[in-house]
Amino acid sequence: MKIITRLYILQVILIGAIVAILMVLKISSDKKLNLFLKSSHANNESMVHNILKIDRDIFMRPLRDNSEWDNTIEYIKNPTRSFEEECLNTLLPTFSFNHIMVFNQNGERVYYINDSDSVNLDIIFRADQIKQLLTPATPFCNFFLIINNELVEISGATIVSTFDTSHASPAKGYLFFARNWNTPVIRRLEEITGATIEVRKTNIENKQSDEEGCFRITHNLTDLQNRTVASLIFTFPGSYFREWESDTLVLTIISIFIGLFVILVIGFLSLKWLVNPLKAIITSLNTGETQHIDKLKDTKNEFGEIAHLIDESIFTKRALECELKNKIEGEKALTCLKNKAEESDRLKTAFLSNMSHEIRTPMNCILGFIQLLEQEDYTPEERFQYMSFVSSSGKKLLNIINDILDFSRIESGQMILQPIHFDLNRLLDNLLISITNEKNRIAKHDLVIELEKGADQQCHVYCDINRLEQILNNLLSNALKFTFSGKITFGYSCEEQHIIFYVQDTGVGISIQNQEIVFERFRQEEETHSKTFGGTGLGLPISKGMVELMGGKMWLTSEKGKGSTFYFSLPDVIRHEPIEKEKTTASPIQSLNLSGKTLLVAEDVRENIELICTMLKSTHVNILCAENGLIAVNLCQENPSIDLVLMDIQMPVMNGHDATREIKKMRPDLPVIALTAYAFDKDRLRCEEAGCNDFLPKPINRSDLLQKLGAFLCT
Repeated sequence: MKIITRLYILQVILIGAIVAILMVLKISSDKKLNLFLKSSHANNESMVHNILKIDRDIFMRPLRDNSEWDNTIEYIKNPTRSFEEECLNTLLPTFSFNHIMVFNQNGERVYYINDSDSVNLDIIFRADQIKQLLTPATPFCNFFLIINNELVEISGATIVSTFDTSHASPAKGYLFFARNWNTPVIRRLEEITGATIEVRKTNIENKQSDEEGCFRITHNLTDLQNRTVASLIFTFPGSYFREWESDTLVLTIISIFIGLFVILVIGFLSLKWLVNPLKAIITSLNTGETQHIDKLKDTKNEFGEIAHLIDESIFTKRALECELKNKIEGEKALTCLKNKAEESDRLKTAFLSNMSHEIRTPMNCILGFIQLLEQEDYTPEERFQYMSFVSSSGKKLLNIINDILDFSRIESGQMILQPIHFDLNRLLDNLLISITNEKNRIAKHDLVIELEKGADQQCHVYCDINRLEQILNNLLSNALKFTFSGKITFGYSCEEQHIIFYVQDTGVGISIQNQEIVFERFRQEEETHSKTFGGTGLGLPISKGMVELMGGKMWLTSEKGKGSTFYFSLPDVIRHEPIEKEKTTASPIQSLNLSGKTLLVAEDVRENIELICTMLKSTHVNILCAENGLIAVNLCQENPSIDLVLMDIQMPVMNGHDATREIKKMRPDLPVIALTAYAFDKDRLRCEEAGCNDFLPKPINRSDLLQKLGAFLCT
C-alpha cells in the first residue's frame, strides 16, 4: 500500500472518531440546554407578566371604587374638607400613591394632592386633553411618563354613579391616581419576583439572554400613544449554568486528550513517512544539490521515484534558468533602450521645433537689418533705429541661450546657489518698476499692476537674490504676455519661517488638462504652428527647477478665460538679524584712459580680436595679440611691460587654463581675466582654480570690460 494512501486512511479514521464523539456530546448538551432555556424563559416571562398584571389591578382597584361613587360626584359639586381628609388623603399611604387629582365635568381641577418633591402633574393635564382621553367609550386609562427624569405611572377613570359599573353614562368628573416608580416600588417587585430589576429609560427588545449565568426578561412600559418610554429588565439567577459548565468541562477535557493523542500519532507518522522526505526534496530543489536525496533513491516508494526524477531534472533546471535569465535581461535592455530612444527622439523633435522658431526669429531681424545697414542710402535716424532693432533681437537671442544654459544646469545638477541677506520689499519694488516700464513699452495701458507686501516694513530673507529675481521675472513676464486688460497682482505672505510668493493675472487662463504640461520643458498650452504667443517653453520649467533647488515647491490655480495664479514657497528663508549695509555699485564706465598700459589679448578668433580692439580704441591702450595659449605664454615671458591679460579659454595648441597656470608661474602678480563662452558655474570655478583673477563671459559687454580693466589698471 502506498504511503499517501495509508496516511489518508489513518487520518480519516482518527478524525472521524473524534468528530463523532464531539458531535454526540455537543448535540446532547445543546439539546438539554436549549430545552431548559426555553422552559425557564417561558416560566419567568409568564410570572413577570402575571405579577405586573396583578400589580396593575391592585393599582386600579381603588380607582374603580372611588370613581363609581355618588359621594365623589357630590364632592365635585360641593367640595368639602372632610371628604378630602377621610376619603382621598388616606389613599396615599394606604396604596402607596404619590398623586391624586380630581377634575369636574368641564375638566377643571377640583383637588390635587402630591407627596413627591420631584414630580408635579399640573403641567400635564389640560381640560381638552382630559375630555379626549376619558370618554364613555374609553372610561379608563393607564400609561407611563418620564417627568423630570422620574418614571411615573398614571391611571385615570371617568366619575359616574355608584351603579354604573361599566362607566357607560356621561362623565360627571374625572379621577386620576399616579405613583412614582422609585426605589420602594422596585424593591417591592424584586421581593415578589425574586429577580433584580433595572429601569432603563430606552426601548429594549424583549429577548432571551443567558449572560453571566442568568435570565433577563424585558417588559416595556408605554405612554398613551403606545410608545415605549422605559423598560423593566428582570434578571433571574440560574443554576443550570453550573451544570452546563460542568458538562462542557468534561467534554473539553476528553476532546483535548483525544486531540493530543491524534496529533501525536499523526505527527509521528507524518514525520517519518512524509515530512522528512519532503524536507530533503525541498532542500534539493532550493539548493540544486543532489546529496540531500541520496538516501531517498534507495527507497521503494513514490519518494524514491521522485528523487530520481529530481536528480535528472536539476541539470535541466539550471540550463533553463540560465537561458530564461539571459532572455529576460535582454528583453529589459531592449525595452529600456527603446524607451530611451523614443524619449530622446521626442525631446529632440520638441527641442528642434521650438529652438528653430525662437532662434530664427531674432536672427532674421539681426541679419535683415544688418543687410540694410550695409547700404548707404539711409538717414542717421533710420540707421539708429535699425541698430536698436538689431540690439533688441540680439538680447532676445542671448536670453534664449541663457534659458537653455540655465535649464541644462538644473538638469545636470550643476547650478550653484549663492544666498545672501537682503531686503525682499526692496527687490519687489524694483521688479514693480521694471514690469511697469515694460507694460508701458508694449502699450498695454488698460492693464493695472499691483504689489502686495506681506510685511509693512523691511522683510529680511536669506536666499539667492539673483535666482529669486529671475523666477519672479519669468512669472511676471508670462502674466504680462498673456494678459491684455484687467490686473496683475504679485506679492508674498509670511508663514513662520516660510514665504509664499504669488503672481495673479486676469489673462487667458490655462485649461485643467494642460495645467501639468506647462511645467514640462519645451511645452506650452498652445503647441500648434498657429499659436498666438511665442516662447521657448523653458521659463516655467526653469523657475520650477530653481524653486525646488531652493527647497520649495511651485503650483498654480487657473480657469480658462478668467486668469491664473502661480504660487511658489521658499522654506526657512526669513531672517530677523539686521542686514549689512550694501556696497554702493559703481556707475557704468563709458570712457577710460589707459595710455601707457599694455594689454595682451589671447584669442584664436580674428573677429573677436577686432571687436575687443574696437571697444578699447578710445582708451589708447597698447594691445598685443596671441592666437593660442602657447604664444600668450611666450609673449608674457618676453614682454615684462604687459600689465594685464585677456585670456580666452578654448584655443588651439594650449588652452586658456594651461596658459594661465604657466603665466602665473612666471608672473604671479600679473592679472588675468578669463574670456569664455562657457557659462556654467563649474567653468568659472575652473578658471579660478587655474589662477584667473576675474571672469568675463561672452558676448562681451563693453561697459563690463571697461569696469574690470579700470579695477585692475587704474588702482
